Amino acid sequence: MKTVKLKDKLEEVRLVQVVLKELGYNVGVDGDFGPNTLDAVKKYQTNKNINPTGNVGDMTWEALLGDYKFNALTDQDYTEAAKVIGCEVACIKAVKEVETGSAGAFLSNNMPTILFEGHIFWKQLKNVGLTPENYVAQYSDVLYPKWDRTKYKGGIKEYDRLEKAKQINVSAALASASYGFPQIMGFNYQTCGFSNVTSFVNEFYKGQKQQLLAFVKFIKGSGLAKHLIDKNWDSFARGYNSPEYKKNNYDVKLKTAYEKYVKKK
Repeated sequence: MKTVKLKDKLEEVRLVQVVLKELGYNVGVDGDFGPNTLDAVKKYQTNKNINPTGNVGDMTWEALLGDYKFNALTDQDYTEAAKVIGCEVACIKAVKEVETGSAGAFLSNNMPTILFEGHIFWKQLKNVGLTPENYVAQYSDVLYPKWDRTKYKGGIKEYDRLEKAKQINVSAALASASYGFPQIMGFNYQTCGFSNVTSFVNEFYKGQKQQLLAFVKFIKGSGLAKHLIDKNWDSFARGYNSPEYKKNNYDVKLKTAYEKYVKKK
């Protein structure tokens, strides 16, 4: 993990803040390492008999990530979610597998699995009143008008892309990535029940249970529940992934994954 310190504005800072807040410390969660975060870190370090420098290095990271248990999903979680949606558990498991597969909900650095979409960033910048063309020369790897799979870096390196995009506009950048096991785009924060994209992202850092709750709200709020219930994989993939879902065979992958989980019953 990166060492983070005062004045850093990184997603690793958000992780520190989320963990400290969940452990009961008075700290805001915004990815900005300010005086409030510094004070909370020093208090935590003192309580753990770590030299209270305020910097979050290897020893502090190890303590933080050891104290906070990122929750995993239980059979009961799946059952309750399926009941709310009205679908089979196998349907939810199929979506989870297709969206993140072996990568899972979290990466090896304990941050949510993400994928940054530069063509969405183009639209989001326009939504906040900025002109993408003014930035594209310097940010062509994270900003482009049409979807381009060659821009993906995968894994932890997707956070490098997100951080670069944040240099232009933080909220637009956060809205342009998909998060966690459901890989829900940040711009869908309202459908998931959040007042802003920051609150949406913060919740995805906490654990898979929180991600599942957001997924349920998204499925219900987006009108996709009926397609999941009916196992209409074409219509579901069109609405969940994009009208160009056929390029990645999402409908076929969902059907195959569903059938696998049905057989495991």
